[in-house]
Amino acid sequence: MKKWMIVGVLASCVSVFAGNVNGPDQETKEEFLQRVEKKMKKRGETYDQKAAEARFAAMDTNQDGMVTREERRTLLKKTSKEGADKETAKPEPSADQK
Repeated sequence: MKKWMIVGVLASCVSVFAGNVNGPDQETKEEFLQRVEKKMKKRGETYDQKAAEARFAAMDTNQDGMVTREERRTLLKKTSKEGADKETAKPEPSADQK
C-alpha cells in the first residue's frame, strides 16, 4: 500500500513540474510582467514595460486578467503564421517589369 502511495505522490509531482516546461498554466498580468522583466534582465536586455503590457493584452483574448497556456499558444501560432505569410508573399512587380 505504501508503495502505491509513494508512486502516486511522485507521479503527481512529475506531472506538476512537467506541465510548467513552457511557462505556467496561467498567470496574472503582474506575474507575467515580473517573469518577463526577470528573463530580460538575465539576458542583459532592456526591459520595456509598455511592450510587455501590450504583449499581455494581445494574449489575454478573453480579457479576464489571466493568460492561460492555450492563450499563449494561440498568439504564438498566429504570429508564426503571419511571419511565414510575409516571407512567402511575392512582391508586386514594378511598373518597369509590367
